Amino acid sequence: MSYCASERETVPSYTIDNVVLERVRVFKDVGVVFNEKLNFDDHVASVVSMANKTLGFIKKSTSGFGSAQAIFYLFRSLVMPILTCNSQIWSPCLGYRINQLEAVQRRFLRYL
Repeated sequence: MSYCASERETVPSYTIDNVVLERVRVFKDVGVVFNEKLNFDDHVASVVSMANKTLGFIKKSTSGFGSAQAIFYLFRSLVMPILTCNSQIWSPCLGYRINQLEAVQRRFLRYL
C-alpha cells in the first residue's frame, strides 16, 4: 500500500440523533461568509461585489450633481459601511484582500 497526495481523502460524515449532517462549502453567519477552509475570500468577494453595485447606483444617480461634497457623503454613508461591516471578524490583513477593498475606493475617487 502506498500513500501519496493524489489519493482521494476520506471525508468523515457526522450524525446527530442518527441524522447525517449535510456538508456545506460556504455558509453565512452574522453577516459574514465562511468557507470550508475558514478563510474569508468568499466574504471579501461578496463585500466587494455589493460595494461596487452600490457605487454604481451612486454614480448613475448623481450624474447631474454639482456638489462633490454631497457625492462624498453618499459614498461615506452607503458604501463605506458595506466595506467595513464586521471587519473585526474577518480582518482584512492580507495584501490581496486589502487591494480588493481599496479598488472600490479608487474607483470612487476616479469618479469624484
